[in-house]
Amino acid sequence: MTGLLMIVITFTISENYGAAGAGFLSWMKWISLLVIAVIGYSFRPKNEGNEIIEMLSYYPIIQQIFTRFIIVMGFQVALTLPLVLLL
Repeated sequence: MTGLLMIVITFTISENYGAAGAGFLSWMKWISLLVIAVIGYSFRPKNEGNEIIEMLSYYPIIQQIFTRFIIVMGFQVALTLPLVLLL
């Protein structure tokens, strides 16, 4: 769907603008707005998956996310600390 919209925007702008610079700026603007809209739609507030995970789990989802964050950060520090000490 997003690809089709990008093709439509590209052909519409290329046919309607005589100056290449103005057409390119318009294309950049509309593609940026399209990408922002797709990202906004992807991360909309209603997320049934998180509700199901929270319902089935013992700990709340925010505590799980924080724990995963701490584990990943600890793993990154454990990997980078020896490399920094070698330099």
